[in-house]
Amino acid sequence: METFNKILKLEQIHQLIKLRSTGNAREFSHKMGISVATLKREINTMRKLGCPIKYCRYSRSYYYEYEGEMNLQFRRRNRV
Repeated sequence: METFNKILKLEQIHQLIKLRSTGNAREFSHKMGISVATLKREINTMRKLGCPIKYCRYSRSYYYEYEGEMNLQFRRRNRV
């Protein structure tokens, strides 16, 4: 269940970043109900997975450098 909760948390972070409505790290962590240190660890995990996460000081929000989707699901292969 712990892994499932982590996946849900990463998906929530992803959605807020897509919407550019995160706020700074303190505000973002508060929205997520986690510490700033935990938030930074989760963002680093997402970066290692290839998410191009950036932070804009002007808009005070995290954002993706380019559009994309994060999918953590099983997909059936097409048979050849």
